[in-house]
Amino acid sequence: MMNELLFYLSIFAANIVQGVTGFAGAILALPPGSYLVGLGVAVPVLNGLGIVSGAYVLVEDGAHVDKRTLAHVMAIMIPCGVLGVLVRRVLSFDVALLNHILGVIVMLVAAQGLLRFVRGRPTIGVLQRGGWVASLVNELIVCLSGIVHGMYACGGPLLVGYLAQKLPQKATFRSTVSAVWAVLNTAMLVFQIAVGEWNLGLLRIQLIAVPFLLVGMRVGSLLYKRVSQRAFTLLTYALLVVAAFSLLVR
Repeated sequence: MMNELLFYLSIFAANIVQGVTGFAGAILALPPGSYLVGLGVAVPVLNGLGIVSGAYVLVEDGAHVDKRTLAHVMAIMIPCGVLGVLVRRVLSFDVALLNHILGVIVMLVAAQGLLRFVRGRPTIGVLQRGGWVASLVNELIVCLSGIVHGMYACGGPLLVGYLAQKLPQKATFRSTVSAVWAVLNTAMLVFQIAVGEWNLGLLRIQLIAVPFLLVGMRVGSLLYKRVSQRAFTLLTYALLVVAAFSLLVR
């Protein structure tokens, strides 16, 4: 029971960061979730919360969604996300391996984010020129984001670079990326139910977690007006490094 409560508190804290920086809610909540309740609980719950957070933004700003980009990204990420769910289920017998893979992913995300932060660029790894080679690399990034999202419900940081380059207008980017999580996570939820990952106990945890998400995002939006977003973003990446080390040495 105490572990479950701490999981809710980690969701609350992670979504304060989400409310300030606009990213990292799921990937910050997942490492403690893997310790406290296990990936079999944390991943479906965080996936469900992604639907809520995406819808939260779309209610206010859905008119700015770039439907063409949304359709293109979904055509790649939904099948790749299904593949990711299957990979996690196949490897579910080896929890240590799954945690180590997650640790590597979190460390790479933190390294990419810190480099982007220092250079002041929207992304690294996304190629802007180079014809079909650049297009192929960028499509592979979207595919990898889908696989990671299916495995851990935290493929967002890999996708953000691609969308930030493709959709430079802030309102369009914010609403489109929110639509991606609302649609993709719904598809993942349907598949998770189909393969038997959900039960009444998990549904109870999901329903209890929603208010922690909403209150955390609200607190974050209030802090956004009072604190330096730059400092908060740097703190976020530092926390990701700590989380990655904890997973790798576990």
